[in-house]
Amino acid sequence: NKCEYYAVEEHKGIKVHIIQLHYSDTPKNPLIAFKKDSRNYLFDILESINKTDKDIIVVLVHTNEWIDVLNKNNRAKLLDKADLLIDANTHSYKKYDLKDELNKNAAIVLNSGAVGNSGDYSGFIQVHVLKSPLRMILQYQLTKNNTRKLQEKGFAYEKIIGGKTKKVDWDKM
Repeated sequence: NKCEYYAVEEHKGIKVHIIQLHYSDTPKNPLIAFKKDSRNYLFDILESINKTDKDIIVVLVHTNEWIDVLNKNNRAKLLDKADLLIDANTHSYKKYDLKDELNKNAAIVLNSGAVGNSGDYSGFIQVHVLKSPLRMILQYQLTKNNTRKLQEKGFAYEKIIGGKTKKVDWDKM
């Protein structure tokens, strides 16, 4: 659909791979809207990445429910290789729990929320990348706040690259 792209940003030896997919909100059925050429693009790019312990893979997709369109094998490949999956169409922050997956090190899956579209919960996902071990700290920041704050209670997560995701408890870090 000519809207996909792939970029790599490198900083201090860490490569962040960004795969962006976009498809229309209509038709509403993701089986129809999330076309095979977009799915092929995603997996062609994923398979081309020689992931090391210094690579982070982020997949951005506008519309949710796209993961459910994937067959079981492709879904497992995606959740195993990617580290962060973000969609944005509901305009409300949410962490998805993919409980049916056996892979405890699977990607963290979030709906990004929206700046200016979510009432009192208007905001954005703030990501910090830390080393030793390589990990991301992800926090949802509300735009109504005058300053960024440390978040908790479902608004902050630590994703170890190649490892588990856990809720952040700042008192224990």
